Amino acid sequence: GGYTWRARAYDDQGAVSDWSSTRAFTVPNNAPSVPTLLEPDEGATTNRTPTFRLQLSDTDGDRCRAIVRIRGDGGFERTLTSELVGSGSEVSLAVSAQNPLPPGNYTWQARAEDAFGAASDWSNARAFTVPAPNNPPAIPELVQPVPDAATAPTPTFTVRLTDPDNDRVKAEIQIQLADGGDRTLQTEFVDSGQPASIAVSSNQPVPVGTHQWRARALDARNATSDWSQWRTFTVQEDNNDGGGSPNNPPAIPELLQPVANATTSATPIFRLRATDPENEALVYEIEVSIGNRQFQFLSVSVPSGQEATVRVPVSQALPAGSGSWRARARDAANQWSAWSASQPIVISNTLPTQIQGIVAVGLNLQTADSSLSALGLHGVRVVAWNADSNQYSDVDALQVGRGYFLKADTPVQPNLSGTPITGEVRIPLQTGWNLISNPYLTELAWSDAAIRVESAGEVRGLNEAAQAGWIANYGWMWDATQRRYQLLYDPAILPIARGTLPAGQAAWVLALRPCTLILNPATRGRAETRAFMNASMWALRLQAVVEGHSSEVVLGRGRSVQAIAPPDAPTGEMPVQLRLQHAQQRLSADLRTETPMRWHLRLQVASGEAARIVELRLPDIALLPHGIDMRLRDEQTGRAIPLRGRGIYRFTVPAEGGEFHFTIEPTRRSQLLRILMPSVSGGRNGNGAFVIQATLTAAAQVQAQVLLNGRTVRTLPLQTVRSAGQVQLTWDGRDDVGRALPPGAYTVQIMAQSEDGQIARSVVPILLTR
Repeated sequence: GGYTWRARAYDDQGAVSDWSSTRAFTVPNNAPSVPTLLEPDEGATTNRTPTFRLQLSDTDGDRCRAIVRIRGDGGFERTLTSELVGSGSEVSLAVSAQNPLPPGNYTWQARAEDAFGAASDWSNARAFTVPAPNNPPAIPELVQPVPDAATAPTPTFTVRLTDPDNDRVKAEIQIQLADGGDRTLQTEFVDSGQPASIAVSSNQPVPVGTHQWRARALDARNATSDWSQWRTFTVQEDNNDGGGSPNNPPAIPELLQPVANATTSATPIFRLRATDPENEALVYEIEVSIGNRQFQFLSVSVPSGQEATVRVPVSQALPAGSGSWRARARDAANQWSAWSASQPIVISNTLPTQIQGIVAVGLNLQTADSSLSALGLHGVRVVAWNADSNQYSDVDALQVGRGYFLKADTPVQPNLSGTPITGEVRIPLQTGWNLISNPYLTELAWSDAAIRVESAGEVRGLNEAAQAGWIANYGWMWDATQRRYQLLYDPAILPIARGTLPAGQAAWVLALRPCTLILNPATRGRAETRAFMNASMWALRLQAVVEGHSSEVVLGRGRSVQAIAPPDAPTGEMPVQLRLQHAQQRLSADLRTETPMRWHLRLQVASGEAARIVELRLPDIALLPHGIDMRLRDEQTGRAIPLRGRGIYRFTVPAEGGEFHFTIEPTRRSQLLRILMPSVSGGRNGNGAFVIQATLTAAAQVQAQVLLNGRTVRTLPLQTVRSAGQVQLTWDGRDDVGRALPPGAYTVQIMAQSEDGQIARSVVPILLTR
């Protein structure tokens, strides 16, 4: 670090002199070495609380801590941080048993950080796997034949299979024949929760008589359930009902849902009904045709006349496009009905097939029943924003144009089927924040052409309405993957903003008076046009990331935009929150037309189980106009960090969390402190003295050290350079105590520190001869 020193004198009579002038000096701090990873090895399989072992070393002998970063599928990220240990120590960090890793594929890597904040690079990543525990499947539910059923000689056996690990499952059917013989059949693998069926071959029919059957389940990893109970069935002569009457086939099924010409998600739910003359239970086969492809699905057995439901599994999602569906029914005697007439449907790939976690969506179909139960949202908490009370409230039905937060702790497959909305949609807004949604099956442009506002009978485009003080012309969209909000704005004005609201997605809008939002999908408008950044118009996103959670703000230069943050998503405590402090407001976006181009940041990090690494990221820094850089100042340490080229700053927060302050501002590249053209001359040709020269791009204090095999042997006097220009230092070939050093290859490290905390380093070799 940088230090100053001064002195004063005492005589033997107790008189004291004034203090001398102050001199500055620097104790250089080299970064630790990249940690040596010990275990887990590459490709290892671990339990859910693995221990990570690594070894740390520091060239200066400083105490170090280890930071381990674990990354997994779906954006998963977690960091573990050790206490400070001595250089050369081995460190072990374990995942907490209270927060184990879910099964999946992961990588881990590590870096070292010394007690003064210098950090090594990240190590190479190693892959490891946390396998899912393989619990055996549940005992199959016997569906068909029903107990004591009369069947044909080629009966179809249907069971419903479930697996606690959600593995694919197949059934093994054992038939105990009346004559004491037995047979074994196996179904194909099906998704957990789905029925599986297999029919006896006509080449080997079951003989007339009363027989028994049972089943057990086998998962894809060879775990086996126990056998079910035995069930009896009878094969009658002449395929009759046991009393001499012939068995008639079921009636043609009535197709209930999706209705003709309905639009559905890629995992529709089919509802249908049929009756059987002998009142036998029925199984339905559904055939879906999309283009020239056909897909078959089978129901479980249901009583005659009762409505049957068939869900298309997410793993078997249908392709998008226009098509049709039809069905037929089979009774317990294996008699099939005729096929129903085909019913046209449209499969949309913009409707969600599964909901999990916290999402912000709306209804983008006209449906006969928009209650949560009719939409298949059983077990999902759905809340809307109440502008009067400024809080969320539970709802039991959805309205077109309104936005909702949905929380599903486990995957839920919604039932979305209806008529697409194609015309103008009007959404009344109250003063304050309103959660609206895109009611269409296509993206909605965030522009004047697609969004208009009506107030007191007058209609204006979104931007003109904002100028009139009716509404803010920005919006905020919840990103469920990143668990943060994204700014919605016209990209013709703000280049990095998201310019469209995806189909069915919810967004926050801020009304400054009661008004009506008018949505029109007919044109995508100016959101198709994206402005180019230049010296007078540029913008950046700044993200704070900790343990996979993130918060984002937008800053830049151009048209003045000050966007306040919307209400927090109903996720509980946010682990990290980043805001721009502007006057008395905390903003999430702040674009300015004039100076000062300096932004103050407030970062709040919630408490955790241990110290954590926080990353401040500028993902758009490469888009800055030529010649402009960004400089971040850490107000906790006073350190200024040029961000061009890396766009990231990392620091450690303690377990108790806290609030941290930063400033960030653009700088011309000439204002950044750099050491240019370092060189060494002299030596034997200079009477044994070496002249070390370099050019600085800004005023700074400069010090040089001579190193031999990484050890400092001479520190040259500190120099102060008042302005950008050349600096020159001299070395006489001696060490710090004045001894002549032996011939050899030495290194000179030049370090410069500016008044605003920027640090630049450069290294040049010296060959000392005698």
